[in-house]
Amino acid sequence: MLNINLPVELESMELIQLIESPVVENLGILIMGEGMNGIPNIRFYELENIENVFEVKKELQTFTFRSSADAMTFVDHLPDMSALELILMMRTDNKNKILQ
Repeated sequence: MLNINLPVELESMELIQLIESPVVENLGILIMGEGMNGIPNIRFYELENIENVFEVKKELQTFTFRSSADAMTFVDHLPDMSALELILMMRTDNKNKILQ
């Protein structure tokens, strides 16, 4: 389990997943869920390991979905998603980010 210093503004969100980079030392990704009982957002944050504690450096991307089931399907699909597929999702406007 990663040791993470979670900022106060993220404490109300649901922790979905923590990923430590297997190739870049001291780098991680934090995936948080917001509004999971309404219009859910999945938010990605860059983490940096500073003295054995991961610190949130910046928000990388937010995706909005029609339902929490769609949001979790997206998160589950991340390991199998091609880089091109993810880049295209990141480049489209918010309406196209909602899974259909």
